[in-house]
Amino acid sequence: MSKVKPIPKFSDYEEEANFWDTHDTTDYFDMSKAVRAEFPNLKLSPKTKEDLADIKAVKKLSKGPRGKGIRLEDVVLNNI
Repeated sequence: MSKVKPIPKFSDYEEEANFWDTHDTTDYFDMSKAVRAEFPNLKLSPKTKEDLADIKAVKKLSKGPRGKGIRLEDVVLNNI
């Protein structure tokens, strides 16, 4: 791997977001030194629980049309 580039300092969130939208993170992080992080005391926020419920709903909805030539978008639009 080539030398890892230093991450610049950003003046605000928008500047940082624009930077990462146009740059490859692999140029700035050495993934060979990555470690697995565990957060045993992390609690899901109510918003996170809603997002997970949405994912479960999409998976449930997608089981029916799978293999029948029906798009998931059509199933969702017909059930709204």
